[in-house]
Amino acid sequence: MQNRRRKPQVLLNDVFALFLIFSLFACSSTKIPPQEYKGDVITFGNGGGFSGIENTIAIHENGNVFRITDRGTSYEPLSTLSSAETQQLFDTVEFLGLIEMDVNKPDNTYRFIEVKSGKTNKRLVWSSDDISKELQIFYRILNKKTQ
Repeated sequence: MQNRRRKPQVLLNDVFALFLIFSLFACSSTKIPPQEYKGDVITFGNGGGFSGIENTIAIHENGNVFRITDRGTSYEPLSTLSSAETQQLFDTVEFLGLIEMDVNKPDNTYRFIEVKSGKTNKRLVWSSDDISKELQIFYRILNKKTQ
């Protein structure tokens, strides 16, 4: 009789364990397309040249990373950064004061970092190394984190 009472308890434990596992998967971040995402975004890349096409990577504040192609009409999910990595990148934007910077020096080929935060949208564009070392280093960090 004691075995019969244990079986429902074991079954209940198994069901609870499965529920926890499914809950963990359900909590993973959903990949919302870049054009529909409403949160803060760091976008960066390069462009220009004969074709004038931009190579663009977008990092959402939830950690999702996308490659945006075809002049912004399509996207490819690349990866998901950890919340610590993502927070560090967005903290660096604030620390460097990118929202307050004015850099608009495009040439035939250029690099850019664009930050969308709330209602603010700031785009920094440059083509040579005559910009701050901090901006150059941050651009390299963005590339490294999203490879």
